[in-house]
Amino acid sequence: MSFPAQRNGFLKGCKGIIGLDGTHLKGPYRGVLISTVTLDLNNLFPVAVSICEVENSCSWGWLLELLRGYLGDDNDNPITFMSDRQKGLIQL
Repeated sequence: MSFPAQRNGFLKGCKGIIGLDGTHLKGPYRGVLISTVTLDLNNLFPVAVSICEVENSCSWGWLLELLRGYLGDDNDNPITFMSDRQKGLIQL
């Protein structure tokens, strides 16, 4: 899930660094929230989030492919990804 304002804010106002992380959801609905965030001038800026069953290479690959298509392939402004290389990100 990502809104056009998040896309435009990232492309026009943030540096090309995106952090990747996941967290387990508690409560009646189990799963994992995987998110991509960046920094604007003051705070964390969410780029896109997804809720999936498990944090693995399939779920991360799916989110990153959608993100790539959503943000576009701009060779003038490359994007650097930063992660903790946990569960599913090791193979990517």
